Amino acid sequence: MSHHLIKPVREHEDSVDGPEQVDRPILSLRDAEVRTADGTKLLAIASLDVLAGQRIAVTGPSGSGKSLLLSTLTGRWPTGLRFTGERTTRIGRIGFVPQRGLDALHPLIPLARQLRMVTGADPARISTVLAAVGLDDPALHRRRPTELSGGQAQRASVALAALTDAPLVLADEPTSALDHESRDQTLRLLEEIVSLRQTLVVATHDIAVVRALGARHLAVSDGVVTELSPAAGPGAESGHPVTGQPTPPTLTIERVTAVHGHGAQARMVLAPTSLGVYPGESVAVVGRSGAGKSTLADITLGLRTPAGGRVLVGGDEWCTPTGRPARSERRLVQGVPQDPLAAFVPRWTLGRSIEQAVRRLTGDRDTESRVHRAAQLARLDVELLGRRPSEVSGGQAQRAAIVRAVAPGPAVLVADEPTSALDADTASAVSAALLSITRELGIALLLVTHDPAVAERCTRTLTITAPVP
Repeated sequence: MSHHLIKPVREHEDSVDGPEQVDRPILSLRDAEVRTADGTKLLAIASLDVLAGQRIAVTGPSGSGKSLLLSTLTGRWPTGLRFTGERTTRIGRIGFVPQRGLDALHPLIPLARQLRMVTGADPARISTVLAAVGLDDPALHRRRPTELSGGQAQRASVALAALTDAPLVLADEPTSALDHESRDQTLRLLEEIVSLRQTLVVATHDIAVVRALGARHLAVSDGVVTELSPAAGPGAESGHPVTGQPTPPTLTIERVTAVHGHGAQARMVLAPTSLGVYPGESVAVVGRSGAGKSTLADITLGLRTPAGGRVLVGGDEWCTPTGRPARSERRLVQGVPQDPLAAFVPRWTLGRSIEQAVRRLTGDRDTESRVHRAAQLARLDVELLGRRPSEVSGGQAQRAAIVRAVAPGPAVLVADEPTSALDADTASAVSAALLSITRELGIALLLVTHDPAVAERCTRTLTITAPVP
């Protein structure tokens, strides 16, 4: 992103040296606002003090203003935006870990060489820090950033921030492109940053990051920044499990049950189940075969009615014992099937099948931009949309199925064992893409899985047990 510095109304900078200044804020904001050229308010901060060595987690739905808050802390804003208020700082350097690791790195200079050029660190320390984020292979150190995977580039950008020794490090979704193991390695390095007296501010959708690093918790909603008390933090019953704010769940399941058969032959196949899933949250549904996981998925999708209870979407009834959603509402809840080929017409290209589905669900005739945007988010090469289902791999077909589910703009996504037919590496990549896209778009995800590794990546887990006969 291109930035330029807009001078605030008042800005002060003085030295951070001296032990007597440790408890003073290293950066403060007062009556701070960021607006567009036409005066639209995008961000409002009444008062914020950042102290040396603090850990601060910034949460909120996509588009709420988290990244703009980080820009305000740096004192640099996207072109066309205007800052007013007071920004006071006692530091000269700020490290930054972008959401896309390649944005922090020169594409043509080998990794270890450019880390040495930028930070002045000696080779031994560079190797130690790279190993701490899981880049311990010397061959990777000699590669250019364009020769690294997205996750490797992200970890390299975290290493760069650690090596700068900047007093303040800002990280914008630093774990969004990482698998579970790499995420843990990165969090350990971020913890090390704090132990070295660097201050760390992390914008994230990931509840695990909030729990690991969020000694202070700032929530951003519609551009307004508020500080949450520990009681209102992650896991609070009264609000969103990440933002802690009193907002209703996107998906609400209230004591839903299901039976198979009629009369004397009827038997319960889903015990009473209740759940709330919030925007951008992912809930893994686990349990033994026959416990009712897929039945719950079908009811949530509106493919079958429950015997008791109800499902609500956005606070409105979606599926009850007496009714299922109308055709005009079906785009609100979309599914990712276990067999991706079932989502496509065999003789059509993937793109044609997806665009037809989007038109049918939304009434939108100009569907190409929707589909291409969803493909980018799902990390599917748009050129593959011109192929038939039989001409792509299983992993590519599953990514295309994710595109088909996301392109209509649903509020809820239901994925029933979406990686069970894939090899381990492909399953890991596909599940990472699914979790990333739902976090970024603020979609509530219900993910049925037998895979502990997939379940562990989700915000939380719902375990279903078979009904007692």
